[in-house]
Amino acid sequence: VLGLIVAHLGLTAALLGLSVADAGRVGAPDRVVALTALFAIVGLLPMHLELGRSACTFTLVEAVLVVGLFAIGPLGVVLAAAAGETIACLCHRQGPMKVAYNTAATALAAAVAALAFAVVGGPTAHGTAAYGCALLATAAFALCIHASTSLVLAATGEGRFEEVFLVSASLAALASAVSGTIGLALKALSAEGRLAPLLLVPLVVVVALETQRAAAHRTERLRFERLYSASARTTGLQGFSATLAQAAAEARTLVTGSAAVCCAPDRDGRWRGMVVDDAGSRPADPRTVAAVVALVEHAGGTEIVIETLPVPMRAGLLPGATAVAAGTAPPAADDQPGRIAMAVFRELGSDDQRTARAKALEAFVFHTALITTNASLYERMEDALRQQVDLNRQKDEFLAAVSHELRTPLASMLGSVETLRRLEGRMDTEAKAKFFTIAHRQGRRLQRLIEELLLTAAVEHRQESVVVETVEVGDLLDEAAEDLDAQAHGRIVVDYVPGTTGATTDPNKLRQVLTNLVENATKYAPNGLIEVSAAAGAGHNVEIRVVDHGPGIAAEDQGRVFERFVQLDGSSTRAQGGTGLGLYLCRRVAELLEAELTLTDTPGGGATFTLDLPRTLSTAFVPAATRVPVEARR
Repeated sequence: VLGLIVAHLGLTAALLGLSVADAGRVGAPDRVVALTALFAIVGLLPMHLELGRSACTFTLVEAVLVVGLFAIGPLGVVLAAAAGETIACLCHRQGPMKVAYNTAATALAAAVAALAFAVVGGPTAHGTAAYGCALLATAAFALCIHASTSLVLAATGEGRFEEVFLVSASLAALASAVSGTIGLALKALSAEGRLAPLLLVPLVVVVALETQRAAAHRTERLRFERLYSASARTTGLQGFSATLAQAAAEARTLVTGSAAVCCAPDRDGRWRGMVVDDAGSRPADPRTVAAVVALVEHAGGTEIVIETLPVPMRAGLLPGATAVAAGTAPPAADDQPGRIAMAVFRELGSDDQRTARAKALEAFVFHTALITTNASLYERMEDALRQQVDLNRQKDEFLAAVSHELRTPLASMLGSVETLRRLEGRMDTEAKAKFFTIAHRQGRRLQRLIEELLLTAAVEHRQESVVVETVEVGDLLDEAAEDLDAQAHGRIVVDYVPGTTGATTDPNKLRQVLTNLVENATKYAPNGLIEVSAAAGAGHNVEIRVVDHGPGIAAEDQGRVFERFVQLDGSSTRAQGGTGLGLYLCRRVAELLEAELTLTDTPGGGATFTLDLPRTLSTAFVPAATRVPVEARR
């Protein structure tokens, strides 16, 4: 824009140097001042045609230009037009860059008009010829102004130059023709007396109002076209954040904003938003999201001047002179689908089109509510599909693991029995005892595996019940340690104070949880002690801990270890066997016992499983077999 300003000023200087009409004179100072005032007055009565985030502005300035061409010299016309435009821009509180550009563009257009008037012989012509020369000069002025405006709009990203030029060309031509004709009428009537031009005041008022109406109608038509196009472009299925970003971008164009924010609750009910501005799209920070939601609740369906908002509300909003806000639901409906909060921030000040802009954004918001709801459902479907695919993969791995786990003890049992059969009568007592021990151990392993599978089916179908009796938790710890002592190679250490760990619960299910936890520690912590303890916990509970000093479990995997069919080492060459059901069953059975099973890191390395077991089941206890399963799995 700065380069365009310099180019305009350079061309203006060159044209004034070429002008030889009246030797480039200025004219009478009082006339120059009077025309400057007239240029400023007509500049204060603009007609806007909004394009993107900017607007083309039209005035009846050609009427004053015609009078100036006949009343003062070329240099005077340029000075009066430039000074009047500067005054009008300052009164509209435009920024320094806009004031500089508008002044430079007006000066260049006035120089073009003055030179054109001189070239066609306007200063020496009389009657109809003089009026024709003036009309040609005003046409040159209007063309130059319109081209400069279209050029800067194209430079600021409102579209290609030819597109912007053609969109507003008809209105520019109409305004120029009408105002130029009024200027000729003023010139003709001024010859009849000083007060004669006042006869045109009613006509000027009517023309100004009708031209403004035409500009408003054209703007409304362009806004409707943008609304239709925006709705059509946002109908495709896509992700939630992408939908918010696209909706914000369309809203920004729809109501000629510099930036826009679109917010909606995600599938978890948390408000999220996307910001779209000249830098592109990005997630809105929580403060901005909260401020936009508050703005919609405070001034939804309106265009509001940002400076009039309370200071706390302005803190999170984007920069701008005004904001157009719209939403789809009352504040109490945060949990309803389709909740939307949208705000578009404008650099342009408020005008008579503010109500139309607010209504257009409201209309678009209802469409946005639909597409964001679809986007949320689309994401849920994608997640469900991914989970189903992952579950199918896990089931395939589970079937392979179960097949392996079943075959291994069965093969060992059959091998031991076959050896005893073939060598019957030829084996000593010690050898027979060894093979019987192998068969028995593998049979117990097979039995536990089958029990796991049966229990999984029972809890999944909510058919497992709780048989309650009074037990000593410490005794169950001793039993689990004794059963697994050989597998752990004597590394299990049990610690509890006798008589302090009594509880009324299901001993069989508690024993199964303890056995699985200790067995898990023996498999995945091959070195170091396995510490099993029970003590009085917080409240009326018993706290049972199984602590190992192995490699531990990574933080990102600690949530997964309680899921069905999951083994952290899922390769075919994994060091440890298993079906991936052990810890899943531990947590599910713990829920049956109203206990809470958690996993933490052992200081120095390893994993610590803590079972917080109530001493007595609550009287309102409903067996987990009758409840909807909680998806907290290993």
